[in-house]
Amino acid sequence: MSECAFPLTLCVLGTSQNSGKTVTCIGLLCKLLAPPYSFRLDEIGYMKPVGQRLVQVRASDGRMIEAERDAALVTALMGVRNPRYDLVSPIVWTPGRTSECIDDACRRGPREMRADYLRVLQQAYGKLARGKKAVIVEGTGQIGVGSVGGVSAADIVLALREWGVPTCVLLVTQGDLGASVAETVPHLLTLARFGVRIDGLIVNRVDSTRLAESKAALATFYGRALPKLFGGHCGLERGVPIVGVVPEIPDLALPTMRFVQEHLAALPGANLQLYAWPRQPEPEGVFARRTVALSLRERYLPLLRDGDLVVTGINANPRILSLLDHHRSMQAAGGAGLAGILLSCQSVGGMLPETRVALASARVPVLATSLDTARTIHALADMTVKIQPYDAGKRDLIAGAYCRHTDDLSTLVPEGEPFPRATAGAGASPSSAPPCTCPACQRAAIQALAQAASWPSEP
Repeated sequence: MSECAFPLTLCVLGTSQNSGKTVTCIGLLCKLLAPPYSFRLDEIGYMKPVGQRLVQVRASDGRMIEAERDAALVTALMGVRNPRYDLVSPIVWTPGRTSECIDDACRRGPREMRADYLRVLQQAYGKLARGKKAVIVEGTGQIGVGSVGGVSAADIVLALREWGVPTCVLLVTQGDLGASVAETVPHLLTLARFGVRIDGLIVNRVDSTRLAESKAALATFYGRALPKLFGGHCGLERGVPIVGVVPEIPDLALPTMRFVQEHLAALPGANLQLYAWPRQPEPEGVFARRTVALSLRERYLPLLRDGDLVVTGINANPRILSLLDHHRSMQAAGGAGLAGILLSCQSVGGMLPETRVALASARVPVLATSLDTARTIHALADMTVKIQPYDAGKRDLIAGAYCRHTDDLSTLVPEGEPFPRATAGAGASPSSAPPCTCPACQRAAIQALAQAASWPSEP
């Protein structure tokens, strides 16, 4: 950190509610933990100043408390111990707050109301940023959220800069070229009216088969065409630097077996029961890639693939045993095996004692439900998959994508503000999240360890 009282702060805004801001924040956090930066986790701050939804989480003392949804997700995925949710997300736009703001503005005046909100945010940021080398601030679902209280995304950026915070603003947009331009240009113009200039653009969910082509087209438009068309209107005479073109990560949309279990357990009449829940591999990280309802009497095993979630009746004892054997043979051949087995119609019964014995040592998750096969398949099709606080495997996928496909973050630093990096041979500390699993970071980590091992010990 320079002589400035605050660390470099990356503000991640989005062009829409589902543009990928939270995924981008996770990716940038993981990038800072990996070489060449190798920050410790306690050297990076994360903040979502204005949240939109509360969830129940368990505190360190076992109590259930409320926390902002994205704040709870990011801190859990990154392994932050005892997070201060009152600092991470000091304002949550719960139902009714909009009406309260309008009433408050009429009673006291909008400027006084806005000043109170900004005072809360300033105190929270000041405490959270203390001792940090970098802070990542996630914007609201869209830039207009919070406007009724004077704390929209643009208001927060301006406030940070007024407090003397070295701030870089990143705008996240979706990967389709046409949609990216259609969404981004109005946001650039709107932010410019507030006096906020974008420092970089991150385009995510780009078709991986057209990555180079999309990157070239995006660079041409945002670097050459945009300045001539709208540069004078949004203060971007030199265009918008593209910080990252990140490919789509299809596995983020897949449910894990734990997610399947939680989803079914919450359904009325499901009466979910666990017959097998092995710890290796952990069901939290096992992706259900395809749902297969077995209706064939025989010759169905060759149709099954790694990652399949198989649904069959609980009284189909020979089929259950054959599925367990087939799962073992798939793994013996070097495959991942089945994601799980879901037994329907458990209220009918019919499971033989030898089947129960086989399930006791099953190496694949086996669940049973009172729903029939058709209703079970329908329930699985209706799942809306969101990243969960236990999805460490998905976090590593995000880390790999953002480490490979985003530029050196030091290029975003305002002139005269040094961006700290780890010294040669330094690696991630034990307090940081697991290192990025992408090949480049793994090679750098191996080289750092080898170099550290060759150093003479200190006297």
